[in-house]
Amino acid sequence: MKKKIKGLSLFDDLKNIKTEENKKIRKGVLYRSSHFAKLEDGDEEKLLKYYKLHHVVDLRTEEEATKMAELADSKINRYWYPLLESHENRMITKENRMPILKEMAAQPGGAKQSMIDYYCLLITSKKAQKAYKNFFDTLLKINKDEALAFHCTQGKDRTGVTLMLLLSVLGVDRKTITKKYLQYNKIKFHFRFWAFVGMTLFISPRLARHLDKILGARKEYIEASYQTIEKEYQNIDNYIRNVIGLSDENIKQLRLKYLY
Repeated sequence: MKKKIKGLSLFDDLKNIKTEENKKIRKGVLYRSSHFAKLEDGDEEKLLKYYKLHHVVDLRTEEEATKMAELADSKINRYWYPLLESHENRMITKENRMPILKEMAAQPGGAKQSMIDYYCLLITSKKAQKAYKNFFDTLLKINKDEALAFHCTQGKDRTGVTLMLLLSVLGVDRKTITKKYLQYNKIKFHFRFWAFVGMTLFISPRLARHLDKILGARKEYIEASYQTIEKEYQNIDNYIRNVIGLSDENIKQLRLKYLY
């Protein structure tokens, strides 16, 4: 039985997701997660011993990675591939929650439209495209029996788009990818619920509704990424090969490595 990692609010094994060729992702090799800055005593040892986790890809900005430093002097290898510049990120923390919420609420379409725009940026940003290439290069070079986790802050938006691309490379269909992305809502239900309740009771019901649009995974968001790819780059296969830069051989190697 695997041990609970108290310092991670999200640590999701991508095991057994089925591809269009009727193969599945191997158990215990790929995880989407929240950040590792709050690991508690004993958590790292559990990750190494029970999960064989030797590699963590951090997709956060420089500002986030500095404020919430992780895995210093660790046996776990950390790779920092920020998807965006600090000023481009719509991260919400206790320090910036109210200004960002008010800013988003005042814009046409509110927080929902802001998030849709954000998911489009995660496709078109040159920095993000470079980060995706680095992410896949890391997957190609590490030992197949050493697990890798990838994360942003909460594990939803930047991690969600990276998840979409990873599963696409492995041959998973769009419907299954969207379903997996939306499972975030079930995993983080209590986090979203209490944030909504607190904002409603103590600050503003109107802002609480905008907050929920930011904290939740929505089909419209991941669809915005897909639609941006189709509009700007024809299709996701073209994006993977010609924008990220994965060759047919790279894709074959990744499927051999992570599928059974």
